[in-house]
Amino acid sequence: MAVYRQSFHQCLFLWIFRCTLFVGVISVVLSIVYYTPFPDMNTFPDCNRPCHELDWPMICRFKLHVQYSESLTLCQNHTFCTNEDGFTKSCSTQSCEHVENVHLINGKLLGPTIQVCKNDILVIDIINHLPARSIAFHWHGQLVRETPSMDGIAMVTQCPVLSHTVYQYKLRAAQTGTHYYHALTGDSILDQSLQGGLIVRESDREEVHSKLYNEDRVSHTVHLTQHKDLLFVNGRSLQVSFGCLLLLMIQSESHCTT
Repeated sequence: MAVYRQSFHQCLFLWIFRCTLFVGVISVVLSIVYYTPFPDMNTFPDCNRPCHELDWPMICRFKLHVQYSESLTLCQNHTFCTNEDGFTKSCSTQSCEHVENVHLINGKLLGPTIQVCKNDILVIDIINHLPARSIAFHWHGQLVRETPSMDGIAMVTQCPVLSHTVYQYKLRAAQTGTHYYHALTGDSILDQSLQGGLIVRESDREEVHSKLYNEDRVSHTVHLTQHKDLLFVNGRSLQVSFGCLLLLMIQSESHCTT
């Protein structure tokens, strides 16, 4: 009888201990779930969205049409004959020295800025409309460890995108920061033309500099490029040569003309 009573008390103690442990574990899990800041369950039309560390990565698709167009250069006012959107403007050839080809991405002098969140998957279709010209693209700042053949110089780390063909790049935006992408053709002037911004954001909790600014808007992006001897800001010409701009930065007054 004494042995039976002792066994009964031991079983009762183990049962109470297990129930208490189970309730304790459940309480801890519910507390973690309750106090964890989950992101809003709203759907976003594209990948340019507020970033959250608990969000699932999105698959972000882009299409970049690489083509060329004719532009009237070196007119009487020494400016490119293009409107503010970067498209060719109809001005008379009588006041211009010559007509030259300009290379465009999606019909503009500056490619679209790709804005995504950390760890998003980029699926980018490159449509090469350039006649008899193979190209490749480099994504600055991205290590592309998972897909090393999706970046770099043609015939070194990847095959080139042949003329009048389509190639699909797939890479993960793992490195946050402000980067840019550009073409690799072996022609420095062409490579300077075919480029655009690549911005990979992270959540405010992970961004160490988030307390230094109030807003992080898309419109705050400034992209400087150079075509021949002219400087462009966000694809728009400053109507001043690059050498003249350097003189203006060094000297308080300059006699160079635009």
